[in-house]
Amino acid sequence: MTKASRDELLARKRARYAAHREERQADARAYYAANRTQCIATTRKWQAANPEAVRNNSVKWAADHQERCAYINHKGSAKQRGIPFLLTFEEWLGIWTESGMLALRGPRSDQYVMARFGDAGPYAVGNVRICSTRENNAERNRNQRGKPLSEARRIAWAKAQKARHVFISHSLGVASV
Repeated sequence: MTKASRDELLARKRARYAAHREERQADARAYYAANRTQCIATTRKWQAANPEAVRNNSVKWAADHQERCAYINHKGSAKQRGIPFLLTFEEWLGIWTESGMLALRGPRSDQYVMARFGDAGPYAVGNVRICSTRENNAERNRNQRGKPLSEARRIAWAKAQKARHVFISHSLGVASV
């Protein structure tokens, strides 16, 4: 077999494979739907037997999908804080890309965050903007002035005050009260 005929055969195989890709994917989805518990059990069994491979796959996936990981983290953080998160990944990425600040996002004062207008409402299209972390913190502080502290914040503040008092008393050599 010549190199040209071998290349031609390989090209035909690739074309046939590509032509039936959607059909194979539909078959795989149907099989999974019919055998979901068995598929999950098989996957978990493999994961338990190959923890190093699972870890490597997770690290590789996270490195290859940094934007998706940032979106998942942002969505989870909003959920922990009880804030509705109505943005799809595409909308979230579009807002960041349009701002031109995606590479500069982060928690430090010289970095950028996705902020809600007036720190109210859900993370949704039309209710978010990209601003510096410093600007967002300043807005949060302005909005908090004059409002009574929630019970959890009051307790945290009291603990912090007590810790500061103990630290200052100790550093000055004064017996704490």
